[in-house]
Amino acid sequence: MTALTRRLRARPPELPGRRMVPGRRMEAVDLRATVRLAMKTHADLLLPAWRQHRRRPRRVVILLDVSRSMAPYSRLYLHFGYALVATRGAEVVCFGTQLTRITRLLRSRQSARAMERAAMSVLDWNGGTRIADAVGGLRSMRSVRGALRGAVVVICSDGLELGDPADLGHQMYLLRRACHKIIWVNPLAGDERYQPIAGGMRAALPWVDRLMPGHTLAGLQDVAAALSNYPPLQPGSVRRPAQPPARPAPARA
Repeated sequence: MTALTRRLRARPPELPGRRMVPGRRMEAVDLRATVRLAMKTHADLLLPAWRQHRRRPRRVVILLDVSRSMAPYSRLYLHFGYALVATRGAEVVCFGTQLTRITRLLRSRQSARAMERAAMSVLDWNGGTRIADAVGGLRSMRSVRGALRGAVVVICSDGLELGDPADLGHQMYLLRRACHKIIWVNPLAGDERYQPIAGGMRAALPWVDRLMPGHTLAGLQDVAAALSNYPPLQPGSVRRPAQPPARPAPARA
């Protein structure tokens, strides 16, 4: 594993399970353990013992834009995907004009060879882009569809949609219903003057829980930290429409 990949290594976000185990988080009193502790001191000192919900890793699904406009960042994002595949439950899918799942190729311990094989397997690398089709197709991929439920989806793209922005907004709405959270990593957001006014980005933003810059290694380290710690969203940071976007009408022949 390269030094770059080691710096991007992150723990997946955690999901509370149903079963409870002894722990330090004060979620419920363990009556049996409390009674045993009291018997040792003949009830002179009563200290409660606690139980907590067992934590398990939440799945992470990464959607990487490898189109021509993302060429300066594609390799960096591929390192990011390789680092997260090393954690449990990460899925990596590349897209340009079609979807390509590269999770299995990134599981190799030889990072340079794994990323080279992954890049070679993406037939539309440095080609066109169809973000709406990629977001919609992600929900229908048999190998990824099950992992989406309750997952954190990370979309790495500049948001430059050439198709109908309304279609992207509708697909983002459906994706947001299927997963837990959506983090959009946009390399253009690293510029202080950046405003998400492009049609596709503006249509997708209401269904994004967090927009983060990703033009440098430090920016991707912040994304990895956000996945590990998953801080709560600031009140009012996400304003979604009261009604879901209408599905765009099909074009007439």
